[in-house]
Amino acid sequence: MVPETIEEISAGSIDATVVSSVEDISCLNNSAAKLFAGLSSSSHPAFFLASLCQKAWAPRVVVVRQAETIVGIVYAKERRIIGLPTGMIFGDSTFHSMIVADPKYRQIVFRVAIAAILRQPRVRSLRLLVPPHGIEVDTVLQLASSSFDLCHAPANHHSVLQLPSSYRNFLNTVGSRTRRNFRYYREHSEAAGHVYVEEIALAEFRKAAYSLLKEGVVGANVTGIDRAINIFATVNRPLLVGLRRENGEWLSLIGGWYESNRAVMFLQMNSDKRYARFSLSLVARAHLIESLIGKGVRSLVFWAGVGGPLSRYVEPVPATAIYVDAQHFAWRTFRRIVNSRRNWLPVALREWIGGPANGSSINAKPPAPPVQVLPRLEESNQ
Repeated sequence: MVPETIEEISAGSIDATVVSSVEDISCLNNSAAKLFAGLSSSSHPAFFLASLCQKAWAPRVVVVRQAETIVGIVYAKERRIIGLPTGMIFGDSTFHSMIVADPKYRQIVFRVAIAAILRQPRVRSLRLLVPPHGIEVDTVLQLASSSFDLCHAPANHHSVLQLPSSYRNFLNTVGSRTRRNFRYYREHSEAAGHVYVEEIALAEFRKAAYSLLKEGVVGANVTGIDRAINIFATVNRPLLVGLRRENGEWLSLIGGWYESNRAVMFLQMNSDKRYARFSLSLVARAHLIESLIGKGVRSLVFWAGVGGPLSRYVEPVPATAIYVDAQHFAWRTFRRIVNSRRNWLPVALREWIGGPANGSSINAKPPAPPVQVLPRLEESNQ
């Protein structure tokens, strides 16, 4: 059971509703328009819905109200397996877009939302990826009681490349071999007539992506491309660039978006099978980095990390994975079985269900904070 103090908060001046309908979530853009003013595209309902693979995930969005006014939204999703709900709820607050609320309400909104999720019938576990020193860690730990197993562990998911004031300075920050490769392959590509295109229309990008998919791009599939295109269609400032031959044939595509003073790279596809000797991934990234520096962008985020030579120069976005599990006998037994067979299971599956191999348990309940209530809206706006 959720601690009584949480029940008292929820039963006080605010309440929370878990919304699962795509239509109801889409309507939040209008009914809670003030909350989204000035926020990045990744905080909007359209982005959240576009980021879901509907076959694998079901939306579980918590809407927090004071009287009839929406004061906060918390995005979460439930894992599906062969279309069936699993009771495993996930949320990612790494980029601070999971919680949409006035800064002075963020903690109480998040607290009430997590309590609402844990009260849902058939919820077996909660998996959160959060900043290590944000409000989320303390809030979840305060919700711990004898009814939950908790543990946490450092997590590496996204990574970021800091960009200096000039492309020359960037090249000077990498190793001599990487610097040579950047210069050599870029010159080789330009000599072959490959052209870098800084802005691609979404329709053209979609057509090019599906064309490259037919060449068997490693790691790419229709579902992934559909998801990426849906995301790019929702953002205010899409980042759609690429390399192509003089005859118009696309060789490499990079897709993402701009947020404030940073860019997020979400997708890259390369025609490596036919043009392996050109190191297309490296060349396209070299052009992109130079272009971003010229625009004054100071960091490039690689969604879900980056491989290749750049992996040595990026920094992980600091994150903590928090695992909250119901203490039901059947669920505990299932997790124990999963952990006993960790070496034979995919990494994602064993960590979704069993938790991290080296996580720290948190079964001691910290002192409960004082019960908080939101100030009346008419008072807070004075």
